[in-house]
Amino acid sequence: MSFKGFEKFRHELFREQFRGENLHPIIYGLERNAFEKRRLRQLIDVGEGVDAITVKSKLVQWKRQIKRLEKVEERFLRLAGEFKLNGGSHASNGHVDGARNGSVRQTAAST
Repeated sequence: MSFKGFEKFRHELFREQFRGENLHPIIYGLERNAFEKRRLRQLIDVGEGVDAITVKSKLVQWKRQIKRLEKVEERFLRLAGEFKLNGGSHASNGHVDGARNGSVRQTAAST
């Protein structure tokens, strides 16, 4: 593929927009991460057939980005595991520091 053809492909690929359907932040993050990794892998696959110095340097950057995205995925999966261990109540119960109905919990020093 020529450099010009690769640039056309790259621009078309980056016009694709992520459509996150899930409102849960961890699942949304995992889906977004998978979308970005898929996009970068496509660029790498096509870019390896292009004989241009700029594309070769971009390939190195995109491979590093994939490694970073894999680390992010691990963190999201770890958070998802922690969320399940807490029974899904990971700061989602609407209470601040155990206080209920807007009451302020008194400490020993304030009584």
